[in-house]
Amino acid sequence: MTRFFLFFLVWLFVTLVVKAHKRTSAVADTFDAVARRRGLRSKRRMKGLGSPTLSGVYKGYEYTAEATSRVFNRSMRAHTSVKLTFPQSLDLGLHLEWQGMAGEFLSMLGKQDVRIGDDAFDQQVVIHGDDPETLRAFLTPTRRFHCQRFLMRRGRRVIHDGGIHVELRGRLQTEEALDGVLESMAALADQLVDSIPPPLSQAIEEQSSGALDEALQSIRAMPTDTPEALPDRKVLEGEILYTGARYEEAADAFAIARDADPTDAEAAAWHDRAAARASGQSPPPLPEDLVASAPEPGPAAEPHLDTDSISFDVVCATLFAPDIRSLQVSQLFEQRFEDAPVTWTGELQRANRASFDLVFGNDPCTKAVLGLGEYGEGLASRMIHAVAQFPEDMAEKLGDLQGTPVRFSGRLVRCDPFMRNLFVADAKLIS
Repeated sequence: MTRFFLFFLVWLFVTLVVKAHKRTSAVADTFDAVARRRGLRSKRRMKGLGSPTLSGVYKGYEYTAEATSRVFNRSMRAHTSVKLTFPQSLDLGLHLEWQGMAGEFLSMLGKQDVRIGDDAFDQQVVIHGDDPETLRAFLTPTRRFHCQRFLMRRGRRVIHDGGIHVELRGRLQTEEALDGVLESMAALADQLVDSIPPPLSQAIEEQSSGALDEALQSIRAMPTDTPEALPDRKVLEGEILYTGARYEEAADAFAIARDADPTDAEAAAWHDRAAARASGQSPPPLPEDLVASAPEPGPAAEPHLDTDSISFDVVCATLFAPDIRSLQVSQLFEQRFEDAPVTWTGELQRANRASFDLVFGNDPCTKAVLGLGEYGEGLASRMIHAVAQFPEDMAEKLGDLQGTPVRFSGRLVRCDPFMRNLFVADAKLIS
């Protein structure tokens, strides 16, 4: 019996060693292949039994990557760590990380969370820096977009003065997965160290103003070799197309983003949702790791709103609550508010005739942008806008009302999940 038990232990040990060796060899082979194509160096420790490493300069940045194991919850877990070093420090005291335990840990160290003034960014990202004003100037809308998209992907991700660090549970055993991480880190680094406004900034400004057609044109006019070509711009393009109900084109854009970075779970979920809508099917449930607890707000009265319409406060509390990502914003809007009647008041910012609109279609109309009100508190508050479709012959009358409060009714048809603009069709003035 003792001999059999010893034999079993030896067999178990050998089996585990062989399996570990195969896994380590697969990772090492992946590191070797990527190193050859990217001009990097790969190294195997202890004749293939130790952790493989990858290092060198790629696209002007120093990289180090290592597949290793560490104890997590009293068990040994495999991890892949990839670090990118900037040529020079940003000298901002910068630390950006997705919300969670990171915020509590940094607070214990005496680091104060900075509020940028972008509700979604402030709620979802831990932001630290030496000087809040300098940090706000540095984190432009385009940089916030890229940082937010990068940080929300799989694994622990940190952006700091010296570079970018990604730590993924498990081993990256495919070249596509490792390539995706390297490319996404280099693309983000280009945004952070370059002082020239990137091409995507124009598209983001246009999208923010409700001009989705112009934003789509700006994105598609960008050179294919631009640093921010993939996958972020394809996700932004896909979200714009999805808002315009061009689901098949949106699915194609999301598929490119998904394939460019296999760790981008949000792009994959967006693709599945758009593909389902394109085929006339109900979208699949969202992955659990992309879903925050959706609030169930009760009706809230507001002096400038009619109580028999959907409350502006309820819409904001549901769609723009903390931790609600753009993908879930789209889901919640479609489930709770699509085609709902509204009677709201907003300050008319501009109005112009449009012969075509991505959301409102081919019929000529007057397209107006109205500021509905601030939502959120302090620096985290932001103005929520309505983009409304009025009859074509209303352009002159609305033009005379620019800068004044305008009371209107209509039908909620779309919500831009990134910019949080609300689109109202069949709008009418209420005197």
